[in-house]
Amino acid sequence: MKKVFTIILLTCACFPSMAQRYLPGMKGVQVGGGMTEHNGYFIHAGYAKYTKSQNRVVFDVEYLQRNYNYENDNIPVMQFTGEAGYYFRFMNDNAQSFFLAFGMHIGTGYETINLNKKYLSTGAIITSQDHWIYGGAIALEAEYYLDDKYVLLLLVKERLYGGSNISMFHTQIGLGIKFILD
Repeated sequence: MKKVFTIILLTCACFPSMAQRYLPGMKGVQVGGGMTEHNGYFIHAGYAKYTKSQNRVVFDVEYLQRNYNYENDNIPVMQFTGEAGYYFRFMNDNAQSFFLAFGMHIGTGYETINLNKKYLSTGAIITSQDHWIYGGAIALEAEYYLDDKYVLLLLVKERLYGGSNISMFHTQIGLGIKFILD
């Protein structure tokens, strides 16, 4: 019995156990935000479900605002979008606490310029209309598991949305936290 106990103790000391992460069927909710070009920012909330192939499917809603200066006026351009995406895990550490994943998104939403106010303080008129927008994104996301229920996220994302009057491309850099539900 003493030998068995010694072998178990040495095995645990030499080969530490790994956390159970990225298991098929795991679910989580995430919130985050960050910055984008033109003094802009974004916030998002989402739901993630892990697949059998240790990847994940995500569904996000996002608010993005970029601010353009024209003489003495600040012109906000706001986008409200919903996206669905798929992330491919391609790297992790041995302790299963750090993961890198590449993601692709498709989405649609609505863009409004200057809260639909057409006149600026200088008398200039905004001729652009509010539009439905559509497109996709590619992303690189780093996940660091603080413990089995809380995950710190770092996101770099490049969006390509057509239908916009201002710009089709939006680069985003942000932080977030994910709460694992089960």
